[in-house]
Amino acid sequence: MYRASHPGRRTRLVLALLLAAHSAAHFVAVARIVRSIGLDLPLALFGGLIVTRSWAVAMLVVIAFTAAGTGFLAAAGLLVGREPSVGTLLMVVAGLSLVLTVVGLWATVGGVLINLAVLAVVPGTARLVNDQRPAQSVFF
Repeated sequence: MYRASHPGRRTRLVLALLLAAHSAAHFVAVARIVRSIGLDLPLALFGGLIVTRSWAVAMLVVIAFTAAGTGFLAAAGLLVGREPSVGTLLMVVAGLSLVLTVVGLWATVGGVLINLAVLAVVPGTARLVNDQRPAQSVFF
């Protein structure tokens, strides 16, 4: 079946792919931290101001990074599905990711910039999602 191309459809798909890529970056960070736990390497927090070998602290950071990665992946799916609540989810997840970037991976300035870009784009997602909805009919 042929689907009519909506003007915002391609934009939504590109944004969803970028969110999925950012999600993958969070899971790479999870893999690095889990590897450091297995090798008993210290975990540097706040750009090396705090260095710990605590398994519990490392696991809390891993859980937070996993939550952020899962949230970005869910937001990508909601954006493709044109779910109106995607903006709220993106604000929460990007805020968490921004805090995690400062706490866990201070050296990744790119992560800070990406999270700030996501927060800047969030207000436009509501318009992108709602403007492209097809007209609703009571007959189908």
